[in-house]
Amino acid sequence: MSRPAVDRKEQYCLYNSLAILLKAVEGERTTVDLRNEASVNGIVEQADGFMNILMKDCIFTDPRGDRFKYEIFFVQTRNIRYVHIPTHVSINFLIANVSGKNPLGSNNFKMLSCKFILRSSSPTLWVPNG
Repeated sequence: MSRPAVDRKEQYCLYNSLAILLKAVEGERTTVDLRNEASVNGIVEQADGFMNILMKDCIFTDPRGDRFKYEIFFVQTRNIRYVHIPTHVSINFLIANVSGKNPLGSNNFKMLSCKFILRSSSPTLWVPNG
């Protein structure tokens, strides 16, 4: 699936937040916890600089525990609470490699208020609600 060219605002968000971690898990099976206590487990097909996620072969679990299977599932940024990063993805290595590759020309990186939370021994990306 092809995407149009990335604009400068999206590139800025990608390289100045932890959205780059979502790019690292493209093609990997992971779990995304949503703000309404639901979750989606599937393969990350595509993630953009704004942290919108397109997933395939998903199982959506609603807050009551009912499960529904979807071939394609789109998650908007504002609905994401946690993204579970697979354990084989090296977060420190990825951030160190990306920190020197800002396509906008600036070497001053300002990390936004995102935090890592360890949940059951697997790294998780926390997305602020604001």
